[in-house]
Parts: sequence; C-alpha cells; structure tokens
Amino acid sequence: MVRENIRFSEKNITNDGTYFYCMLDGSQALQQKVDDGTVAFTYPLDTAVAGDIKALDWDGVYFWSLEDKAGGTGVVIRRWGIESFICKQQQKFQFDDGATHTYDSEAFAIEHYRLTVGTNINGTNYTVGLTDIELSDNSMLEPGDVCTFVRRNTSAAQRVGTGYVEQATVASTISGSSTQVRFTAQMQGDPHGDGKGFRGPEIDIDGLGGTNPPTPDEVFVTKYIWLANDHTPNNPSVPSLYKIRAASGSNIIQFSGAQYTGIAGAAFYTKYSMGTGLDDPLGGAPGSGNTRYRTTVVTDSSAGGRQTYILLARGSTLLFFNTSTNVIDRSMVMSNVKKDTIATWTIYDMVVEGLEPNIVLYRLQNGATYKNPSLVITDESWSGSYNYEKQFLRRVINSIAVVANPNIIPADGGSNSWITAVIRDQYNDTIPTGKSVNWSEDSGDVTSRLGSGTTVTDEFGVARNIYQAGTTEQDVKITAAVVNGLVD
Repeated sequence: MVRENIRFSEKNITNDGTYFYCMLDGSQALQQKVDDGTVAFTYPLDTAVAGDIKALDWDGVYFWSLEDKAGGTGVVIRRWGIESFICKQQQKFQFDDGATHTYDSEAFAIEHYRLTVGTNINGTNYTVGLTDIELSDNSMLEPGDVCTFVRRNTSAAQRVGTGYVEQATVASTISGSSTQVRFTAQMQGDPHGDGKGFRGPEIDIDGLGGTNPPTPDEVFVTKYIWLANDHTPNNPSVPSLYKIRAASGSNIIQFSGAQYTGIAGAAFYTKYSMGTGLDDPLGGAPGSGNTRYRTTVVTDSSAGGRQTYILLARGSTLLFFNTSTNVIDRSMVMSNVKKDTIATWTIYDMVVEGLEPNIVLYRLQNGATYKNPSLVITDESWSGSYNYEKQFLRRVINSIAVVANPNIIPADGGSNSWITAVIRDQYNDTIPTGKSVNWSEDSGDVTSRLGSGTTVTDEFGVARNIYQAGTTEQDVKITAAVVNGLVD
C-alpha cells in the first residue's frame, strides 16, 4: 500500500535519531529498522517478557518498555540496555493492583534531557580529573540525578557497558550558574583515547580555524516516568496521569481528571533553545541554521517556566501537559481523522524527533487518510502491519474559514459583499499579522470582481476582501488560499 513504511508487527515504536525500534514480545527481541521497513538488526532479549508490550521509549541511553502484567492485574515497566548485541534488562518496576492503586495503561513517556559538555573552568574543554563540570544547562538537575556522558556519534548499541560512556552522580548545581554542575566524584572516562575525557565545544580541534567544529560530547539525564492510567488511587472510575521517579519506580504524585480518559499514546517533548553563545561556538544568531548545540531548555515565564511537555494522544486531539506547571496548557488537532471526518485511526504509540523548529511527531497507527494522486481523499487500512504517520509540531496553517457578509446580494453589477477569511493553525490559534492570502472566484462573469487578488492577515489572523456583484444570477464560490503553510 502507498502509505506503509516501517511495517511493524507490534504496537510500539521509538527512535534513536537514526533508526526506528519495536520490541517483539512474540520473538522476544528488539527489532531495529530504517524508515523504509528494512531490518537493520535484531537484538535478542536476555529476559523473557510475558505480557503484551504496549509502548516503547528511548532516553538517549536506555530503552524503556511498558507491558501488561501476566494475569492482567497490573503493569510492568522495564529499562533495557544493549550490551554485546544483547538487549539486557537493567531494571524492572512492577506495579500491582491493590487496595489503593489499580493499573490499566496503554501509554507512558520517559522525561529525559539531552545536554552537551560545556567549556570547563580549567579552560581545557575536557573532563578528566574534574568534579565541577560545565554543561549546556543545569536547570533540570538536582542532587542524586545520574548524568550519562556519551562520546559524540556513539550508536545506541554502544551506550551501555562500553568505554564510550561514563555515569556521574550530581552533588549540586553551582549557585549563580545556569551551567555548572558539581558531581560526587572526579570524572575518569577516556572515550576518545587521549587521556583527556569528554570534550566540550572545540572550535579549532581540526586546525581549520573553527570552520567545522565537531559537536561536543553529549550528556543525558532521565528524570521521571509518566504513566497514563485509567484509574486514580482510591477512585478507579477516574483516570489519571502518574508521575513516577525513574531511578526507583516510586510514585510521586497523580493528576486526575476526565481529560486523561482514553489516552492511546504518549511522548516527552522538550523545546530547546536556538543555540547561541556557549551553545553555538560559531556565534550564530537564533535561526541562523546552526542546529548542533540546541541543548538548553527554553524558559518562558509567561507560559509557566521550562517548556517541557508530556504529549498525550486522545482521539484526534494531542494534549500538552506542561511538566513545569502540571497543567494541560495547549492542544493540537492531529491528522488521524478518516475521510468521513468523524472516525479516527487508532494510535498505539508515539515518538518525537528532530530539531527546532522542525520537530516531528511520529504516530504509530493502523491506517491513514491522505489525498491520492488525483487529489481524492482516501482511507488506507493496514490490516497486516503498523506504520508511522508524521505531523509537524511547528505551527502550520490548518484551517481557513471564509465568510461573506451579506452572503446574498442582487446581481445588479454594483452591490458589494464583504469577504473575510480567518486563518488558524493546528493549535486553533490565529496566525500572526502579515500572512499573504490569495483570492479567487469562479463566477466567470466579467462584470463581477474581487477587490484584490491578494490581501494579508491582520493582528487577529483575518484577511479581508470585497466582492462586487456581476449581472448574472448564480452561485459564486470564493476561495482563499495560502501558498506556504508554515506560520513562522
């Protein structure tokens, strides 16, 4: 079929930036594929999984799986790492039904952050022998967090149990600094084999005057497990979102309400900065195109702090749960509605990939609706496999509502109707001032005319025009269109 791609046989998906992964509970393996469905590698599991795997996630170092507990009386979350071409269980959290908690979940997300090594206080850009390390951002760190340093360009299969990684425990962040972190022990790792440790931004390491500086080594930290549960403690009839400590599996808090009903997929999304100063050794301004060092989480005081979200798929709506404010503060219309505009394709799992501003949501579905080469809207069901559908999180134009006032005028060659087009994005927000809208009408009457072929939106996202009647009585279709669907 025309829209099939990865052709997974199971209902879970994640991505490491290069490959897609699916955990197969039938064959007890982690399958790695490229985006056309070709199998790149299969890693056998060292520990048998008895339940149905509902979701899969990757935190930059480890894979995490969500499964039904055998017997259907709870859920199990496991943390996995690839070692010597085997997918080995590192940790297992079993959540059993009991007097207080009842567990039934289809979706979870791992809150994790990708940082980079910064320019250290000794001026070397290296880490060996240091306990105080400069990172690109320390806003999410607290004592006890474990940071995993990873040599740049290290594959997902080499991030556990190799000399390319080193783990360090946070003792504290340095007062007055947004980047410096104190660890409990001196760094010893030698991932590059030069005795210097992990590297920060090296502008001239290749002797080319900084024209092509390599990316700094990466640092990953995993904070929390967010579990969409169909039940609330002591009240099984109300769904909730559980916040669980990733290191210990202990429940921290639950957020309950009808808004968490029927969550089919979840993913963690962080909005990183555009990359300036320390994050961009080339000195590029925001939007300059240098995307290698976007590792500082955006802070927006008007939106409640750091821009970190748990994305929750509910029907055709994507909910944004802000982990800074612990509320859902925005929503987005997803493109999983069938051609009847009522029914939706089932979403099983989700993953977010890419760099700002081109962040893409990948949804694992059982079918898709699209326009065929003849521009006819078509439903395509994937009865034998599950495939991803992509959608921008970046603002794009999603709807244009055209209204005529009045909508009936006499065919006298002089009466006018005011035409307005309200332009909205997929978040149902009106677009900014100055978007060009092209107008056309199909009357064929040379005596009628639109006031302008192109107008622009105002501060309310409204483009305005005027239609002057012709002398032929007929229905007239007036169309408003934009050439470039990107909002900003």
